[in-house]
Amino acid sequence: MANNCSFRQYIMDSIESYKSKRKLPIYQLMKWLDNKRYSQSFAKKLGVRVPKHLGSWSDVDAVPWTEMPDLFVLKPQWGSSNNGVFLLNRQSNDTWYDSMRKKTFHHDGIVEEYNNEIEKYKSINKPVMAEEMFVQKGRTHSVPLDYKMYAFNGRVELIMQRNVNGGRFQSEWKFAYFDRNWNILESPRTNLNYESNIIPPKSGNELVETAENISKVIPLPFTRIDLYDTEVGIGFGEITPHPGSYKLYTPKWDKILGDAWSRSLEEIGNRNAKAEELLNGPLCNL
Repeated sequence: MANNCSFRQYIMDSIESYKSKRKLPIYQLMKWLDNKRYSQSFAKKLGVRVPKHLGSWSDVDAVPWTEMPDLFVLKPQWGSSNNGVFLLNRQSNDTWYDSMRKKTFHHDGIVEEYNNEIEKYKSINKPVMAEEMFVQKGRTHSVPLDYKMYAFNGRVELIMQRNVNGGRFQSEWKFAYFDRNWNILESPRTNLNYESNIIPPKSGNELVETAENISKVIPLPFTRIDLYDTEVGIGFGEITPHPGSYKLYTPKWDKILGDAWSRSLEEIGNRNAKAEELLNGPLCNL
């Protein structure tokens, strides 16, 4: 494991260990948490609101379109990024507006688009799931702002706000970064479009508290916990042990996050024993 307190190096080492030591409990726990349905069950048992599950299918062709609600999210059961994610609003019995792609599709078009993205992107797979779509608090954005909480053994050290209302590609998104007290940070990461008018969420303290309550029961030195500030309270998104773009933090923030990782490792102690206990306990019992 890295010893130079580099967040980048810690992530790289963790990815390599995950590949070569999959059977160890800590890596089994990472795999378990990376399953969106499992992590939602986990968060729900901790008292966090999760989107209502509407169904899972082995293939997008099996989605019963006429039975679906007028507003829902279609996404891969596993995977990362926004590839394969559709935010759908029914326009008629046969057509849907997708807020991610800013396009109206016949349901056959959604099937075709999803299958094309499977071929194009390695980060997604064939099995899909559908779930309730959260509504942004105050309805200020059609696609809710995503708060990505960088948490280290029960302590949030960095918060990324992501606004994808401009389109589905990163070049169209807007970002903002905060510390745990919601002070605005200037460009901790390169190659991003930053928001010009940044207003921290009114539920900021609750967002931090929710992420820390989740993080402190997971015996991993780092997890990124994605949350939403919704009309009905804080909503859970997902848990990511190895987020992308970890190579793009400035040297200053690479070290700050690396130092947090080092402290977290020391605090947790025997990670494998604690991971095995968690996996066999009620929080991971489906």
